[in-house]
Amino acid sequence: MKIRKSLRLNLNRTVVQILLTDTRKGIDRVVSLGSEEFAILMPQIPLKLSKEVSERIRHRVATHNFKIGEVDKTKLEYLTITISIGIAECPITQRAIDASINVADKAWYEAKHQGAIV
Repeated sequence: MKIRKSLRLNLNRTVVQILLTDTRKGIDRVVSLGSEEFAILMPQIPLKLSKEVSERIRHRVATHNFKIGEVDKTKLEYLTITISIGIAECPITQRAIDASINVADKAWYEAKHQGAIV
C-alpha cells in the first residue's frame, strides 16, 4: 500500500508517541535517523532490559490501530503496522555512539528481514 506523505507523517508522530511511553522521561532520548527510522538512546540500561523495552514497543505498535481516514461519517479506516528493531550497547563517547548506531542499523536491517528483534 502506498501511503501519502501527510499520512506517513501522522503515522510517524503516533509511533514516536508510542516510543515515548516506554522511555524514561528526562533520561532517554528518541531521535530521528531518517524519514521512518528512529533511535532510542537509553543510557545505563543493561542489554537484557533494552530487549524487553524493545519487545514492549514492538508489541504496542503492532497492536495499535492507526486511523488513516474515514469511509463515511459513520465508519473509520484503520491500518496496523509492524516495526523492526535493532539493538546495540555502547559506552558514552561520540565515536562509540556512531559505531553503535551502525551496529544497531545492521541489526535493524537483519531484524527487518527476519521479522524479529535482533
